Amino acid sequence: MVGQVLDPAREIQDDHKKARDAYFDFIKAIDGHDSRQAKDIFNILDAVMGPHWKWEEESLYLAVKAHLSEDLYTSLMKEHDECIEAMQKLAAIFKKWRISDADWAQAKKLAVPILYHIATCDGLPIMMERLGEQELWDLRQAIFASRREAIPLLEWAAKLRKR
Repeated sequence: MVGQVLDPAREIQDDHKKARDAYFDFIKAIDGHDSRQAKDIFNILDAVMGPHWKWEEESLYLAVKAHLSEDLYTSLMKEHDECIEAMQKLAAIFKKWRISDADWAQAKKLAVPILYHIATCDGLPIMMERLGEQELWDLRQAIFASRREAIPLLEWAAKLRKR
């Protein structure tokens, strides 16, 4: 990544595409009661969402709040709260030795906020066009830092999240 100039809007869209694809594979595994596949995809989502969400909350959303819309900031943070709660409950389900039919049904319901957030959050790139070059530069640097740290979502939420 040395010498590479990232476009924060492109990065967020690329991350959302990856999350979208993983999400639909996750739902397919849930529908098929494939615990191994569902657990593997869940772990991938946790690993990928961690750096992305850390960057969003500690950089992008703060820029949104300061320069664009406090209401949008509040809404996005609420979505993150709901998704983190869902991910925590999914983690508890996938730690079980045997996953019951009721657990599978619950897992499918818990996955809904994640898809909703992917869909609504992907509108951010058009909002980011309103940010100045300094804010975009700061976002670029924050992407590198967050990815370098590579902290999974649930670990970040439990230990480091400032909310």
